[in-house]
Amino acid sequence: MAPKEFIYMNIGGSSFQKQWPVDKFVSLAKLILKKTSMSIVLGGGPEATDRVSLIEKEIGLKRMTRATHLSLKKNCSLISQASILISPDSGPMHIGFALKVPTVALFWSSDSTGTISRNPLNGPDHCGPLNIDESLYAVLFGDFFNGTKKEDNTENSFLKPILVSEVWEKILYFMKI
Repeated sequence: MAPKEFIYMNIGGSSFQKQWPVDKFVSLAKLILKKTSMSIVLGGGPEATDRVSLIEKEIGLKRMTRATHLSLKKNCSLISQASILISPDSGPMHIGFALKVPTVALFWSSDSTGTISRNPLNGPDHCGPLNIDESLYAVLFGDFFNGTKKEDNTENSFLKPILVSEVWEKILYFMKI
């Protein structure tokens, strides 16, 4: 795969709260493959193997490559060569930021009001990259679990999910740069 001709999609995450749903990755991958000439690298650690297999089963292997079996060093090299990185809050996301790869970061949050509040599991500090050119990243945050009831709200409102269309808009933004 030639450098800058693929999108690296990190499917993994250290806990289920940090894993964007497989069905959304499938929908996003189908959109990328249909609307662009880009290939896709499916990354994540060995714990992401089953999730990657589900995506491969839904889409097939044409223009897709699995990287879950590769070393961290080789995955870093792949991320550095990617046109765009799509990743939940995880090690590969931070690697993308450090390597200045245009990155769409997906953060699960208990507050999707637009304030970039962090999930209590992540601590109280700012959510997203610090001291990085804003043209190199987009942070999306919201519900990964489609309609999780907001526990602290008596009005029974639901958290806003991160939609495939929102991630696609960020991809299009990075492709125009």
